Amino acid sequence: MIISCGDQVNDSNSESGNRKTDQSDTKIEDNLLTNEDLDSLNSVDLLLLRNDIFAKHGYSFKTKPLRDYYSQFEWYNPEYDNVDSLLTEEDQKNLKLIQEYEEHFKSKEADFKKLLSQFYQAEDNTFEIFRDFEDNYSFFE
Repeated sequence: MIISCGDQVNDSNSESGNRKTDQSDTKIEDNLLTNEDLDSLNSVDLLLLRNDIFAKHGYSFKTKPLRDYYSQFEWYNPEYDNVDSLLTEEDQKNLKLIQEYEEHFKSKEADFKKLLSQFYQAEDNTFEIFRDFEDNYSFFE
C-alpha cells in the first residue's frame, strides 16, 4: 500500500518497508490504511495524509498553505468545494482512522502543554512535577 506524507511515500509492500520517491507520486492509493501504516507518522504527516484523500477527488482547498502544497502536484486538479459525495467507503474508513490518530496526538499535545504550564508555574514542587512528566512521556528515558 502506498501512502504519502509530504514528499516521502511509504510503501509497506516494498522490501525495505519505506522508500522515498518523486513528489509527483504522492497520491494516496485506494486501499484501506492500517494502524501499522500510521504508527510511525507524526501529526503533520497525518494532516497531509488526510488531505491527500480530499485532494485526489479534486477538493479546492480554502487555506493557502494546503492550496499551495497540493498545487505542486501534477495529479491535483482542484474542481470542487465539497467532495463528500465522491468519497469511497475506503476513503471514509481511512479518514476515520487518520482522525483517530490525530485526536490521539491532540490529546498528548494537550497533556504536554498542561504539564509544561504546571512546570513553569510551580514554586516548591518543580521537581515533583518534572518526575510526573518523566513518568508520562517515554522520550525522557
